[in-house]
Amino acid sequence: MKNSKVLVSAYYQEWAFVYGRKFLLSILALGSILITHKIGTYIADLLFPENPIFHFTVTVFFVGLGWAGIDWVLANALSSASSIDEEEDENAIKAKRPVWFFAIAALISTLLLSLSSNFFISSQLAGKSHLSDFNEQVKQTMAQDSVLKTQAFQSLEAASAEQSELVVAALAEKKRMVKEAVSKGTPSWRNDYKHGKHNPEGYFWRCTDCPSKYKQYRKSIELAIEEGDKLVNEAKGHKKFVQQSLSPTLTYQPANDSMLITVKANTIQLEQERKEREGNLNVVLLAMTLGCAILALIITYVLREHRKRYGQQVIENNVKLIMFLVDISQRFGNGIAAIIYTLVVQPFNFLQRKGLVKRYELAQHAFAIPQSNASVTANNTSVQRSCQNCQTDISHKRSDAKFCSDTCRMDYHNFIPHKKNGKVKV
Repeated sequence: MKNSKVLVSAYYQEWAFVYGRKFLLSILALGSILITHKIGTYIADLLFPENPIFHFTVTVFFVGLGWAGIDWVLANALSSASSIDEEEDENAIKAKRPVWFFAIAALISTLLLSLSSNFFISSQLAGKSHLSDFNEQVKQTMAQDSVLKTQAFQSLEAASAEQSELVVAALAEKKRMVKEAVSKGTPSWRNDYKHGKHNPEGYFWRCTDCPSKYKQYRKSIELAIEEGDKLVNEAKGHKKFVQQSLSPTLTYQPANDSMLITVKANTIQLEQERKEREGNLNVVLLAMTLGCAILALIITYVLREHRKRYGQQVIENNVKLIMFLVDISQRFGNGIAAIIYTLVVQPFNFLQRKGLVKRYELAQHAFAIPQSNASVTANNTSVQRSCQNCQTDISHKRSDAKFCSDTCRMDYHNFIPHKKNGKVKV
């Protein structure tokens, strides 16, 4: 009973070793699978950029090809290295050495590929780079600045014409205001203004003993003139005002923008943090890859020693899946060939049996050997032969054929099915 329990426990231990190695190899295969997926995606983008079905098919094909060419070969090599013969001698041990060399070489190849892919994987896991976002923001800022400066130059070009219109309008408004102020006085006051409006030293502007209402009338005209001059000066300074208002836009430089400088500093800090995460992830992936490779090699040796002591009880079959896929592909190919043959060849044979079409043959006179120069007489291989029953052309059949089908042969010989001992079964 004790011996039975030991064997049962040994079986479970061997099973755990076998599947533990499979799990380790699956983790080790992640690097090669990701790299082949990247290559397959790139090639699929080149071949079928607009067809998602063929794109997916090409990608899966490259992933499967990479797994079968790298990881499946490694699994078979380690499986062969850990298997034992029932009675191993010195010669059997020596014969196993090439298998061990091949297993170690395959393991090293897979390890190097996985280590190379770790840089790509760690870069992807670390997150998207913030530099692209900052560059996009700078691009938008420059585009907006270009639009604003274009509009500013257009405004400056239109400012001269606008200023002329504003000056004319201001002069007209000044004239109206002065005319309105003058019209409020008596006829004699208006006459005094008319005679002294162009003479600053005249009575209208210099009198001090005149009535207060006369002075108020004169003051209103002065205020109207001042207000009108103010409007005219403002109109004449329109272009300069536009230039001053557009000066920040025209002199703006994105490199001196305080907000962009702040965003740039934050982006650089975030990018440094991303690089640190990428380095840490690379170290973790390196440790995981090396650990899985070393453990897979160690577990292969332990499994071999375990089988030497208790015998091999677990059968490893890594080729069943590949055989299944290859068999499916072959059957699929044969099926396609049969469909093509049925759709193309069988209708032609049917029409040929009915005498509607004939097989192509060379004419008898084609490539004929001149009698004067020929030393050998060519056999005439294009003799037309017909079915003895229905006279259908049977030149396409073998040379000793006499009938086009079994039906014609039985009809020609008056063969009756189920005829036994002179009795016909009805």
